[in-house]
Amino acid sequence: MEEQHIAYIAREMLKGLQHLHSVNMVHRDLKSANIMMSILGEIKLIDFGLCIDLKETGGEVVSLLLRYNPLCYVIVLTSI
Repeated sequence: MEEQHIAYIAREMLKGLQHLHSVNMVHRDLKSANIMMSILGEIKLIDFGLCIDLKETGGEVVSLLLRYNPLCYVIVLTSI
């Protein structure tokens, strides 16, 4: 993949995140497996299972941090 293709994907992904954040939503599971490209070359963010609405939480976000063992979760309370 050439650098211009990577830049296009990154730009479109960031535009999607910017839109989510503008409506007070946080994706919380952004990874390569959750970024898709349509047959027309449109970049799509998928899997909103961990997405939260900051309006409903009052700005509080509970994050799951995976350590060495994926079965061990550490819950951290942070404010945005």
